[in-house]
Amino acid sequence: MIDRDWFHNQLVEATVSVRDFTLGLITQDLPKAARYLVLSDLDFYAKADQSGDSRSKTLEESRGFLGPFTADEAVDHLFRNGEVPEWVDISVEAEDRDYCYYRLLICPRFSADTESLYYTWDGTEPFGLKGPSIPLGWESVETSGKFDLYSSKRIRP
Repeated sequence: MIDRDWFHNQLVEATVSVRDFTLGLITQDLPKAARYLVLSDLDFYAKADQSGDSRSKTLEESRGFLGPFTADEAVDHLFRNGEVPEWVDISVEAEDRDYCYYRLLICPRFSADTESLYYTWDGTEPFGLKGPSIPLGWESVETSGKFDLYSSKRIRP
C-alpha cells in the first residue's frame, strides 16, 4: 500500500522541480502558489479486471480538466484506498497573478505497488516532469531566447 503523505510529498517536490525547469524557458514569472488541474479523459468505472489485479483499475471521470485543486485536494482526488495512478505527467498549464496552474495528466491504471510506478529513475515517481508546449520554430534558450507560455496555446486564461 502506498502512503498518502509520501504521495503528497512527491507531488510537492515534482511541482517545485517542474516550476524551476519551466522558469528557465518562459518569459513569465510563475507564482509559487500552486493549483492543480487534473486532465481526465477516461471513460471507465473504477473496477478490477477479471483476475482481480488492482493495477488494472480505471477511473470514472468526466472529460476535461477537474479543478483547480490545492495540493491536498489533488491528492484527495488521486489517492484511492492506498492506490495512486501508475504515472502522472505534470507540467505548467497557465499562470495568473495569484497561482501557477499545473496540469496533471493521469494514467488510468491505479496501483498500491510502488514497483508498478513510472519515473523511478529520478526519484519523482509517479510524477513525470514535462515542459511547456514549445512554439513552432523555437530551438533553444541560447538561440531563440525564452518564449511566452501562451505562444503555443489557443486560449489565454
